[in-house]
Amino acid sequence: MSLTQDDVKQILRLLHESDFQEIDLKIGDLHLIVSKERGGVAAREPGRETAAPPAPASQPAPEALEPGDTDQKPPQSDEALDLASQNGYIPVLAPTLGIFYRAPKPGAPAFVQEGGPVQETDTVCIIEVMKLFNHIKAGASGRVVKVCAENGAMVEHNQVLFLIDPAQA
Repeated sequence: MSLTQDDVKQILRLLHESDFQEIDLKIGDLHLIVSKERGGVAAREPGRETAAPPAPASQPAPEALEPGDTDQKPPQSDEALDLASQNGYIPVLAPTLGIFYRAPKPGAPAFVQEGGPVQETDTVCIIEVMKLFNHIKAGASGRVVKVCAENGAMVEHNQVLFLIDPAQA
């Protein structure tokens, strides 16, 4: 048996909604440890181990989600959403939680830069969830006004990643 991305999302949601601080799950050769306390995620297979960097301690704890509430915006997105609505910018939202990467690999140039042009189908970043790399598209043409997430940081579902000004297409 293997885990799908939806399975991982469900596991993370269950942990978030529960009073538990950690889940230690073994399925076949996969050993998954997810912890609220340390902010880390680790997946182990026989002979190798990988771990995501711990979340910075200065980040506020996420608010509790109500069952079925998938549209909740992380608190840090409020300012970016206000800026978007005031100026007609289009926000690029994280479709899932994971690690945000601005470039295809370490040392490579970022997919997009603040002030740079972007097309609707351009990849603007990658979000990694348990070694699954999701290429995120701009979804709109224009200019990147603001990069709202930090490279290598954990982002949440529906967190604003970029703001795009479609008037400058």
